[in-house]
Amino acid sequence: MPLNEKTKAYFDRYSEFIFADKCWRVNAVDSISVPNVLEVNAEEYYIDKETDDLVNELKDGLTIEPVNPTPQTMIKGETFIKPKIAETYTIDKEGGSWKVLEDFPVCIKKLDDKTIELIW
Repeated sequence: MPLNEKTKAYFDRYSEFIFADKCWRVNAVDSISVPNVLEVNAEEYYIDKETDDLVNELKDGLTIEPVNPTPQTMIKGETFIKPKIAETYTIDKEGGSWKVLEDFPVCIKKLDDKTIELIW
């Protein structure tokens, strides 16, 4: 394939790609032997049907980055919490108060005016 910045960055050792309905894993890359050509030595690898987009031939093409459900909030801390694990939340605002708006079984421990520890 042509040697350019995109191909050189994408085809790195152990990177995976989909071509001709098969997944391939790069074993070696040669950008020196033939001028302006990137040679890729790859072996067939497994397809992950949960994350690979076979229609558009994109490895990990179905992987979705998590979206912050509250991007405008001033509170810093985990959005999703696990039971019985303490999480710390902070805010850069003076004189506020902390409370749970709905009836959730959580315990709030105030650490200072700007920080609490919450346990579900």
